[in-house]
Amino acid sequence: PPSGLTVSMAVRKKQFWILWISFFILSLTLAGLAPNLERLIMHSGVSMDVSVRIASMFGIGIIAGRLLTGWLLDKLWAPLVILIVLLPAALVYGLLGHFHSSPRWLFVAITILGAATGVEYDALAYLVLRYFGLRFYSAIYGLIYIAFAIGAGFGPGMFAFLMQSVGYSTLFFGNAILLCIGSALLLLMGRYPRLESEQPVMES
Repeated sequence: PPSGLTVSMAVRKKQFWILWISFFILSLTLAGLAPNLERLIMHSGVSMDVSVRIASMFGIGIIAGRLLTGWLLDKLWAPLVILIVLLPAALVYGLLGHFHSSPRWLFVAITILGAATGVEYDALAYLVLRYFGLRFYSAIYGLIYIAFAIGAGFGPGMFAFLMQSVGYSTLFFGNAILLCIGSALLLLMGRYPRLESEQPVMES
């Protein structure tokens, strides 16, 4: 049988809960952007045709982010890869409230945020594989994905509410802090375990 941890073994590992908390924070922060992208761009006062071109950069950024992440995961430690890709997005969030009126700046900002959004799915799948193995991969991935789904579910509504209640600058600064926290938490994961040496019993 393939090597890896059982579900009960996985939930007793600190890596399980680091992933759970980290990807809840990351999805809460990033998932709220796409549904509110039009409002954000229109708030900057650019024309409709420019807004459409800017919004299209989000999808291009997602594709670029997934390609970049896949390439880096083959070469570097996965938590470091996530930090490398997400820190520029945190910087963009931190600056967005101050430089949102420039269309050129928005092209760059939305592309970088799209790239950060493209990281999550691939990185989570890879991290679960490397830290918990294949034997109960689907069950363990599903349990951690719950955190991702909760964040993604609440993110858009919270993003829209905070835009109205606290303003763009405060919202973006808060998102920058959360991105830094979520990605930095993954640095506590430690080195990849040698799963082939662990032979757990079958779980029912």
